[in-house]
Amino acid sequence: MTLERVNYPRLRVSCLGLLLCGCSPQSAPGEDAGADIRDAGSDGRAGGTGGEAPGSGRDAGVDAAVGARDAGAPDAAANADAEVDAAADAGPAVPVSQQSVPTVTYDLARENRDGHDGHIAWQSVFLLNDGRIASFGTGNHAPNQSNAMRILDPVSSPGSLLYSEAFPWTQDITPPNMETGENRYVTNYDNHASIYVPSENKVVWVGHGVFDFDVNGWTYGDAPPSTREWTEFVADPRGGMEGVYNPATAWCDALDAGIWFGVSGGGSGRLATELTVFERNPGASPVWRLVVEDLADQGVEDLHNARNIAACVGSRVYFGGPANSGGNRFYEFDLATRTRTATLAPAPEIAGEYYPQLVFDARRKRFVLIGVKVLIYERAADAWSDVTPPDWKGYESVAGVYHPMLDAVFFRGMPKPALGMGNSAPGFEWHRMVFSD
Repeated sequence: MTLERVNYPRLRVSCLGLLLCGCSPQSAPGEDAGADIRDAGSDGRAGGTGGEAPGSGRDAGVDAAVGARDAGAPDAAANADAEVDAAADAGPAVPVSQQSVPTVTYDLARENRDGHDGHIAWQSVFLLNDGRIASFGTGNHAPNQSNAMRILDPVSSPGSLLYSEAFPWTQDITPPNMETGENRYVTNYDNHASIYVPSENKVVWVGHGVFDFDVNGWTYGDAPPSTREWTEFVADPRGGMEGVYNPATAWCDALDAGIWFGVSGGGSGRLATELTVFERNPGASPVWRLVVEDLADQGVEDLHNARNIAACVGSRVYFGGPANSGGNRFYEFDLATRTRTATLAPAPEIAGEYYPQLVFDARRKRFVLIGVKVLIYERAADAWSDVTPPDWKGYESVAGVYHPMLDAVFFRGMPKPALGMGNSAPGFEWHRMVFSD
């Protein structure tokens, strides 16, 4: 494929200016501009499009489709309300000639690295309903490393990114120590899957526990004094999810459901082509369940290093990454009907690419891939463009979110020039990316 390189004059857009002028990001079709922060547009994180409680604002057509599917009539899901389909459509593409190179403001905040013995790797990052960003986990497989819930807040003080902890690293000794202390409430393991459930305002960390942001605590966990396991919150009838490493992750608010796809970086418990759906468990306890479907017969290949290359728009999940057979892949999957709806143009292969981050820019109706380079994908054109800023360092193990209220991408990652520097290497710093077109 041909990748067009775009270089245009950059304009710095202030988040404070967006708030003071009363400007707001344009809502994607089918979105309510008066909804909460996450509903201002798809946040494009490794997970979802806006947070609506089940039964209060979710599309009735989608509810009917999902109900029909659960009742054994999967074809009815194809009739899900057109409003959700419109939200899933990337819409008219902005011509490549009008795309701008983003402006990046570096080092706005730095996460606390207490309880980490390495650099940024597979820590989990999610955009919360209130506009804050949550980060947890460490870069290693050690159970007694940090179990803190770290918070980055871009909304309380516009133009700034404030750091705090909703839950500090907690052990049976004070201060905690990776060598001599034991974690309380939950243990740590960096590769295990996690997902944010907006309708519950909770994070599920497979094999570890459930964090409730309404009480700022681990209310389910695998370490004392916790008495409830994570499977008491979401059933895993098939079993094996605890052995899945670094699956692609996304949440679809239109369906109040999420997905994990495949495995990366080792692990077992699922086939590499299996999709795990995180959905409501009608009339049963617990109220959530995991349902597993193999997508191999739909032509979906097994991927690796795909953990952060997934986003949901309406009822459609977009996910991709390097295929084990060679080259990259990029798919569109309708979660309401459980069908692959398109095999899309894959992102170009880039030397040194390692766990980039895909986000959906709801204002411009396009995807942004952040890694060694900065790429844009437009669904209508089915094409990628290179918009890498001239001062870009290139990053691996990237995690970040598109913030619809501030019309900005917030991210962190391991700078490529710093690789090989061990514990002295940066990667806990957070940056802001803004597009001016």
